[in-house]
Amino acid sequence: MRISKLKVICASCVAIFIGVFAVVGLLGRNVSKIVISGDPEVMEYIETLAYYYTKYVKPGASIDVNAPGSSQAIKDVAEGIADYGMIARSLTSREAGYMGKIVTTDVTLASEAFVIIVNKEFPTDLISRMSVQTASSIFWRDEPDWREYIKDGGMEPAGLRTKRNEVFGGMKVYPVQRKKGDGLRESFEDIAGMKAQLAGNKDGKSLDNYSDKVGITKESDGEIVEYVKQTAGSAGYVRYTTYTANKDDVKMLPVENESGNLITELTAENIRGVSPEKTYPLKRRFNYFYNKDNDNPQAREFFDWVTTGYTDGEFADYMTDGEVTFANGELNAGTVPFALGLPDSIVPDYKTYRRKKVERLLTPRLEAVIAAFPYANAYDDTNEPVAIVVTGDIDLPTELDGARFEYFSSNYGAIDPEILPGKGKVTRGGKSETVALKIKAVVGRADKPALQVSREWTVLFEVKPDGGANA
Repeated sequence: MRISKLKVICASCVAIFIGVFAVVGLLGRNVSKIVISGDPEVMEYIETLAYYYTKYVKPGASIDVNAPGSSQAIKDVAEGIADYGMIARSLTSREAGYMGKIVTTDVTLASEAFVIIVNKEFPTDLISRMSVQTASSIFWRDEPDWREYIKDGGMEPAGLRTKRNEVFGGMKVYPVQRKKGDGLRESFEDIAGMKAQLAGNKDGKSLDNYSDKVGITKESDGEIVEYVKQTAGSAGYVRYTTYTANKDDVKMLPVENESGNLITELTAENIRGVSPEKTYPLKRRFNYFYNKDNDNPQAREFFDWVTTGYTDGEFADYMTDGEVTFANGELNAGTVPFALGLPDSIVPDYKTYRRKKVERLLTPRLEAVIAAFPYANAYDDTNEPVAIVVTGDIDLPTELDGARFEYFSSNYGAIDPEILPGKGKVTRGGKSETVALKIKAVVGRADKPALQVSREWTVLFEVKPDGGANA
């Protein structure tokens, strides 16, 4: 009897223990620690930033960087185990709605270049055309030789075409696949539109099985480089940092960008995409997502620094002066993350996120100013604006609580905001007249559009023909 009672007690304890942990999970975990989960390659990027953040920006902060892969990262975030997830591809619609918890961001955190590599003896100088779609088809089509992928240009000499026939006609293709579930593979498939390319093919190939039917599969960048280095006619794709470390042993396969320009070598200029003509097309996106029910202010503060390149104090300087003066050569809170030893192949999207933060900080001020504006139309039962009746000049503020105003009238004959400073001069004719006065409110730096927010709206006035007191 003692044993059976003990079993009952233990079973009850286990049930209570599990229930307590379930409640703790629902109520939220300890938010003094930041937990980030994602793809291994992306986590290298975040790990670098986390190191400098905890060492120079916010000493004492605790950041756990885990790399279980994209599927587990999505689960970790949905279940509240991690604050943020980071993967090198877009979330599927199913993943984005996982457990009704996942919230995706609409802007890429950063992008990283990758490269299709070929053997050192491969004659890349004979290539004048190679779209991303053609290059990606090397990895799923069963063509006998490279000539099927090397296209001729429209205005090229016949001798060049003959040369291509001679060189590529007998060169067998050896594609090197990456394993299923690999983050770079998924990014390449996404960028090249391989799902659409494979749709309806006669061999029954799909994203799930094409690598089983064509070429061989290698586990890592290093294995791919080693195979391509030793095998004529082979091709694989690796991260840019791997390519640069092995440039003496392999070559980059040239690819065309969306402007039709062939990119034959990578530079900081075309990786960063300074112009459409020079932009390199093979760049995977680092996207982050979070759980809408998970509120960790420490994690938000860290990602605010990651996405804008500034601490809150530095961002205040940025908002005031339009620039930030960093400590000369010192690694501290005044050093943007991109300067912290990241490879040239990774390009953070600071401009977009800084703009978003400017909007986030200034929009409440803008809304308060608009609410305080002296004229606003009421609305009738049909939700139509009711014109404000005026019989004299109206006060139109040029400034209010730090905001600046501009006015544009549909009928300057009735209300002209330019006649008197700070006034709307009302000219009354022989009949009532409806005037739509467009108003623009601006908050922020007057000389820097990137550091201001604005909004336009219209107020309807009915100007009466008879005189009277100011409205």
